[in-house]
Amino acid sequence: MNQGREWALQVEAQAAREPAGAEDSREGAGAWRSRARPGRTGAQKQQHVQPPGPVGTRRPPLPAADEPEAGDPGPPRPWAAELTLNPPEGIVAGPMNEENFFEWEALIMGPEDTCFEFGVFPAVLSFPLDYPLSPPKMRFTCEMFHPNIYPDGRVCISILHAPGDDPMGYESSAERWSPVQSVEKILLSVVSMLAEPNDESGANVDASKMWRDDREQFCRVARQLAQKSLGL
Repeated sequence: MNQGREWALQVEAQAAREPAGAEDSREGAGAWRSRARPGRTGAQKQQHVQPPGPVGTRRPPLPAADEPEAGDPGPPRPWAAELTLNPPEGIVAGPMNEENFFEWEALIMGPEDTCFEFGVFPAVLSFPLDYPLSPPKMRFTCEMFHPNIYPDGRVCISILHAPGDDPMGYESSAERWSPVQSVEKILLSVVSMLAEPNDESGANVDASKMWRDDREQFCRVARQLAQKSLGL
């Protein structure tokens, strides 16, 4: 007879000798057998515990109360309707799609009697989650050559700069962004920028220098870009 069989018989004999009414639910034979079984370790007792799920399966945290959830129309939405009903002359703008009101596309016509006349220049506006407390960013998606436009298309004008005083001292706080500004005001400011560049901006040093020193050459380059925007 093997050792395991002898142990089982001993347990059954012990259970038979216990008086009637013994608490089997907590301290009865089953519980006693679980504790008294030779060779059973604490580690073995835990072998059936459900292991944690793989990394990355945790539920993502809920957004803060003031943070729009994915797909939320967000703050810029009222301006979408406003620009659709009363678009400024020479400007078309609105959300790229109905699921994301934080990314807009715009078409801006070059102002008449300027170097950029007849051009139609596409751009993108990206709104932050805390808009209108912070300004959107604007970037032309076509080739541009302008003192206030970086070579990668980003627009550099006062109204798109964060609220408050200018650390460089070039702008007053009244010129910079404030929550009372509107998308329409931004786009109209960009049209004015195309007509009257600020050569102190330095967003494009070469364009600033050409605008100051060789206005005719600057206009030739701008007209070429205007034609290029039309596919000519």
